Amino acid sequence: MYELWIDLVSPPQVNFFKPFIEELEKDYETLVSIRDRNQAVELGRKLGLDFIPYGSDDPLMHKKLYKISRRILSLSKDLPEFKVGLATENPLLTAVAVLRGRPSLMFFDNDRTITRYNYIIRKTFNAINKQNNQIIVPEVSKDNFLKIFDSDKLVTYPGYKEHLTIYGFEPDREKIKEIPFSDFILLRSEALSAAYVEENKSIVGELIDRFTKEDINIVYLPRKSGRDCIDKDKISEMDNIFIPDKPVDGLNACYFANAVLTGSGTMGREAAVLGTLPVSFYPHDDLLSVDEDLVKKEKMLHSRDPEEIVDYVISKWNDEREAEFERSKMVKKEVMGIINEFIKHNLSDE
Repeated sequence: MYELWIDLVSPPQVNFFKPFIEELEKDYETLVSIRDRNQAVELGRKLGLDFIPYGSDDPLMHKKLYKISRRILSLSKDLPEFKVGLATENPLLTAVAVLRGRPSLMFFDNDRTITRYNYIIRKTFNAINKQNNQIIVPEVSKDNFLKIFDSDKLVTYPGYKEHLTIYGFEPDREKIKEIPFSDFILLRSEALSAAYVEENKSIVGELIDRFTKEDINIVYLPRKSGRDCIDKDKISEMDNIFIPDKPVDGLNACYFANAVLTGSGTMGREAAVLGTLPVSFYPHDDLLSVDEDLVKKEKMLHSRDPEEIVDYVISKWNDEREAEFERSKMVKKEVMGIINEFIKHNLSDE
């Protein structure tokens, strides 16, 4: 029987849990599973994780929900026995843990998914997420999560989830040698197929046009859904645009970019803690608390205006930068203590 089961369902979760997995595997028998979504499986292999690929995703909502349900049932039936479940923003693990009668610990920082989904999906996911035995959230998000979760289950930590993601990261330009530019912006399109995103129009095309007119190089990371309405074959022939044909090392790409522009959230926050200029063009004014905190501190711009975004990036192009590696170590130590205490408590109950 495995002592721990860690289930990862997206590339940011793979990056986030990597340092924890490496440490937990030293002390506990650990099973890791990864869902095939947006190259998460390829990233897991690239990072050298020992895992089993399990299930897949779909951009169409009815197919997405079908695959989620099927994956939960399949995992609850076929997954090897485990004692404690760990994950981040993943009700699938919670559901399986409940069906198996096992405790679970869950990280959250997206305090908008608890209110943004349509009524039925929101109520279902919130009901499942409440079954976790412990919830870990950033301090800046606490008030919003208290609207859903009991205070005795909620534990907070200083900083952002991305402070944990960059723990142990050592910048290495050689790991992104496939990128043919020395100066570039990193551009990631909106997650328009995500259940919590209501917008259906992308501004990526206009951003590409405007940055191209300024002779700025672009490393473009499209999504599999194809809803950014970009002719990728056409733009891949442009001298200032590079579209990787396999997963790029995200943290090194963020670190060495002159700016990171993203239509979702994680990559922008990674850029912020790595000292790179971040711009969010997330398609909603109601931002996550962690993003609101960065915007309030003037560490991130949020805008859906392509002209404003381009002018902002150009004006900040040569600004000094400073990565928050020391703070990352402090946050990681505190969170690792919370995780170990939870695991030891629940293993001692066996």
